[in-house]
Amino acid sequence: MKRRLDVTPQARRDMAAILDWYRENLGARAALKVAHTIRSRLKALEAGRVRGAELVAESRYMRIVAKSHIVIFLSEADAIKIVRIVHGAQDLEAIATDLEADQQGRTS
Repeated sequence: MKRRLDVTPQARRDMAAILDWYRENLGARAALKVAHTIRSRLKALEAGRVRGAELVAESRYMRIVAKSHIVIFLSEADAIKIVRIVHGAQDLEAIATDLEADQQGRTS
């Protein structure tokens, strides 16, 4: 079942920073390749071909792997909300804690 993707401003900034890093350090071709990989995984998620796994235990946030990057999202009734795109070496536990704290701050 196809649901629309909602990409947050933070996820857009993450993607831009990733692509900038690749361009500056590995060249334009590497940046294009990583962009294609991440976008392909987003399309697969949108189309329902991948489901994702919990970001960390007992988290409402989910994740999919796009080679060396992690796409973090919330699965909502009518949409998939992409909240972060990070390198797989980053501390996912800390990211999950920050996301939960941000969400708590919005609902308080």
